[in-house]
Amino acid sequence: MLGIELRARFDQDLFLKDYFLGILGADEVKTVLRGARSPSFCVVNVEKTFEVGRHWYCVFKCSSSNFDVMDSLGTTLEEVTLRLGKVLSCRFNETRVQAENSTQCGEFCYYFCHVRCHNYELPFEEVFDEYFEEDTNNNEQHVARFWATGVLPDAM
Repeated sequence: MLGIELRARFDQDLFLKDYFLGILGADEVKTVLRGARSPSFCVVNVEKTFEVGRHWYCVFKCSSSNFDVMDSLGTTLEEVTLRLGKVLSCRFNETRVQAENSTQCGEFCYYFCHVRCHNYELPFEEVFDEYFEEDTNNNEQHVARFWATGVLPDAM
């Protein structure tokens, strides 16, 4: 999915509008998050701003030193540190939730941003566990349905 398509979807979303910082390249995320209010979030490509993108992930700024990172392919502490630099507290998923041959990472970000904002008072891990399954094909179906209808499923 192109950044322009993803940005259009977020820009039209009245629920997320107050929290949305933008669609960013890998070279912009640290600067934007440093000055951002909390709670807020951004969707980031693993490539720099003017390079062809390969994969989207999202970052929530919960407080000045506390971040949540959702990567539909799963991530590691080393990757998070490379992406964000040193942060005092960061929660992230190591588990892959997107199917192996899927290219829907942008849709997964959009889905998770809604899930997280609707359940902001819950811990990251609890939200993640309630809205994603081990079966990545089921996750693909939930995300595709949400992308098409805008209706979140009940927690799994």
